[in-house]
Amino acid sequence: MIAALLAAGTSSRFGSCKQLALFQNKPLIDHAFESIPNRVEKILVTGAYRAELETWAEPHSILCLYNAEFSRGIGSSIKLAAKHAAKVDEDLLLMLTDTPLVKLNHLEKLASQFRDKPIFSDFKNALGPPAIIPKAFVQELFNLPDSKGAKFLFDDFDTCEFNQCYEDVDTTADLVQMHLQF
Repeated sequence: MIAALLAAGTSSRFGSCKQLALFQNKPLIDHAFESIPNRVEKILVTGAYRAELETWAEPHSILCLYNAEFSRGIGSSIKLAAKHAAKVDEDLLLMLTDTPLVKLNHLEKLASQFRDKPIFSDFKNALGPPAIIPKAFVQELFNLPDSKGAKFLFDDFDTCEFNQCYEDVDTTADLVQMHLQF
């Protein structure tokens, strides 16, 4: 399995590279990176903040893939990750880097329920990443519209239910609120 940390966006509502913003004394991206089991190969899809994120990635020995078309949407980053996964014939774990409350136990539960079709996280009826796409389905991601997420492509998929609320960071106010709550 390959874990793709999707971090190519412009963070326009945040106003700077949100992946490097601190939550609980470490960058948001560290939370995502540390939630992935050590045995899983990790790649980082960069875009708008390529230089900053590649500097972060260097001591972590993580392969960086630059998405030159990052402004077209998350689908363009997913396609780039899918091409890498297809090349090495591996299942693909799609991860966001602005959801610091997703932890290792979440990914272990997701992996334990993973079978032979895509599986998406269900946070109180909000479906999305983390998600695992089996290698047999990875090439379907090549047809993903640039502006859409992976679940747009699949009619038949599993879900892994989580009782916790899905919390992501889109603005500095979101980050402040998360600091206050957790």
